[in-house]
Amino acid sequence: MKSKKVRLSTITFFPNFSSCAVACLVTVVSCLFGGAEAATKPMVALDCYHNNETPPHYTWGLTDINNFSQFAGIIKNLGGDTVSIHTALDSSVLANINVLIIVDPDTTTENPTPKYISAAETTAVDRWVQRGGILMLLGNDSAECEFTHLNQLSSQFGIHFNGDVYGGGYDFTNLPNHPFFTGCTTLHIKGISTFTITLPAQAVLTVNSKILMVTATKGKGTVFALGDPWLLNEYINTGDNKKCGTNVMQWLFARIPDNVQVASPNTFKKLNSPHEGKENQLYSVNGKSIDAGTRQKAMGIVCTSVSGEVTSKALIKK
Repeated sequence: MKSKKVRLSTITFFPNFSSCAVACLVTVVSCLFGGAEAATKPMVALDCYHNNETPPHYTWGLTDINNFSQFAGIIKNLGGDTVSIHTALDSSVLANINVLIIVDPDTTTENPTPKYISAAETTAVDRWVQRGGILMLLGNDSAECEFTHLNQLSSQFGIHFNGDVYGGGYDFTNLPNHPFFTGCTTLHIKGISTFTITLPAQAVLTVNSKILMVTATKGKGTVFALGDPWLLNEYINTGDNKKCGTNVMQWLFARIPDNVQVASPNTFKKLNSPHEGKENQLYSVNGKSIDAGTRQKAMGIVCTSVSGEVTSKALIKK
């Protein structure tokens, strides 16, 4: 994928800010960002708002079996970068990413106060995909995933999670001729929700008449869906999962339109705290330290990378 040069200066403001506050923020940001430029990488964002379990699951940075640190390594090896989103999805968040991964939205069993995917978020994600966004939907089996609101989103692309449980395991050996399965002979996926699909969705992997892996194209964007978190550290090295996951991400990266650009994630570096989203964190922008608390009352830095030190440039209203 070609490197692109973009200005690191996109900031989102909101109409309820006073003109004085906006002017001050513009001045501060302009000074901090200067005219710096950086070659962009595919920006892959993990939705940690609709899945926010305790103990944590499906995070980039943690290395235990329930998380995605090795999946993040695949993305890095392909030239991408990773961020995590801890706020509701809207156009200002989505404008800063190329790939969005929504995985296993919480039920009340997993989180007493789950954040369901809202109608406004569904509209925002749908429009973002049509403009060239790449969406990856990873569900789970019927006992683990909140399907009602997930399906309201996925149905925009002809995809319906059936919310059942297909046993799986090592069943997947006769793989079809598709770029996802190049160099793969065996996949290990277990406890999967199957799909019912309509256009524009297309089945990629069907086993025993059960649709298990799906893609869809809408506008300039692409959607990939699987009814399981799949690339967890627990299973990523089982069978040819890692090779297949690499193929999938490479295929998705190739579908990012050339005219869709976002800034480099190397905008904010966390200096003194391992905890995301805290007002006492210090950040540096182009080498200059900032007390995030001076601005997070109005605006919040919401994205943190796999390493825990790089955050997205998206500044979102609290």
